Amino acid sequence: LYNGYKENILYAFPADALKFGIYEKLLGGRSKKGIPPLEGAVLGAISTGLAQAMTTPFDVVRNRVMVESSVGDAGDGGGS
Repeated sequence: LYNGYKENILYAFPADALKFGIYEKLLGGRSKKGIPPLEGAVLGAISTGLAQAMTTPFDVVRNRVMVESSVGDAGDGGGS
């Protein structure tokens, strides 16, 4: 059930840290309350896209670990 949990944390933390860091950089020192909602949404989408692009290698490793672990568990002959 918890296969790949460590890898999930190793992926999620840098992705979120990058996302918020990029968002703050794109704001350029302006207050979050001072920007229009559409602009905030666009900046959030840009920062999320960039963060996901930078952390894709971690995501690939995480998914491979989780799949390999579940395939190994399914092959124990104790299922159906």
